[in-house]
Amino acid sequence: MDFCRLPLIELCEAVMDALAYNYAYSEQREWQSTLCACALTCRAWRARAQHVLWSSPRLVGEQRLILFISGLRTAPSSITTTLILAGRSHNKKLDLARAGELFVRPFPHLRRLICDDVRFDRGPNARILRMRLPFFDSLTALELWDCSFTSLRAMMDVVWACQNLASLKVLGVDPVHNPDGEAPRASPATSWLYAVATSRSLPGTLKKIDLTQSHAAKSNEAWCDEVVGRGEEVDDAELPLPGLLSGLEELRIRLNDSCDPGECAAYIHKALPSMGEVLHLWYGGSTGQWTDYQSPLE
Repeated sequence: MDFCRLPLIELCEAVMDALAYNYAYSEQREWQSTLCACALTCRAWRARAQHVLWSSPRLVGEQRLILFISGLRTAPSSITTTLILAGRSHNKKLDLARAGELFVRPFPHLRRLICDDVRFDRGPNARILRMRLPFFDSLTALELWDCSFTSLRAMMDVVWACQNLASLKVLGVDPVHNPDGEAPRASPATSWLYAVATSRSLPGTLKKIDLTQSHAAKSNEAWCDEVVGRGEEVDDAELPLPGLLSGLEELRIRLNDSCDPGECAAYIHKALPSMGEVLHLWYGGSTGQWTDYQSPLE
């Protein structure tokens, strides 16, 4: 069919836009299939449906990732602003071993990369990440959800491949695929926050940091040490944390519901006394709902 029988093509296009806006970041995967069906309905629908699909593709599983990469030779990748890479489940993570071609291609308008249940222990190679690949040039927001890394350094290689990063969200690191069976852990001198602060290559660009990790069997103190460290002084750094993160506008630490929020909040406030203006604590996580944590003393 060459034309749309409905009276207003603008209305049809608005429905397609709403599909991506409401479901692109959710677990609902049918919206992409719906847009593919729209693209096959008639020529009048095809352009808009394809535009929406390529603006924020969600690639769930290796098959879709491979198909996406194979289509890049003729597809309009220049319109992609958000890319979501996701595993099919927590126990079936997305393996990036065959995704090397994706990271060497430029996406000039790509601003946000979301990785959900992705195995970085199989690729891309750390040496490739340090080559300042064009894929990462325009990224300003990076989200890592329950991803696998072989070490804290390996995670930071992915983070700082993004030279213009303004927002970093790390919500859990999964130990399943690591050789020693443990998540990327750090000594108190190299907590996640310390690693981010001391490895920054472009001071002043990072505006927002959002961190959490599975509490598992850790004590509240050990969990806080791993995520934020024991204080604002950083070994082998010329400046304390507030100086290293001078451009930071928000530091969000998520206290999951398996910890004692009062004890963790007190520890974090004591460890970061000069960062109160940017520090925000959230609590929750069991149902995906997070709220601002207010201390009973406040």
